[in-house]
Amino acid sequence: MLTQVACDKKSWFTHYNAQGFTFEAVKALVNFAFTGRELKRIIAHSPDERVASICILKKLAMRQIASDGKLLKWELKLESRQL
Repeated sequence: MLTQVACDKKSWFTHYNAQGFTFEAVKALVNFAFTGRELKRIIAHSPDERVASICILKKLAMRQIASDGKLLKWELKLESRQL
């Protein structure tokens, strides 16, 4: 099963920016994805100009594995995950 989560460039909830809600939501999604599932890794893509997105991916301990023009590819492996 392949699941894709995408975010629109513009947020209707700008008054919630920089409060950690996105990190907490993505962290919960990662925990859910790795719990009781046969997933071995999670792949994410982010435009290189999305600094906030990159910070979240790094905070989740994701590792940049490729760059295709302006799009960065990230990976989080189950065995390298910090609980």
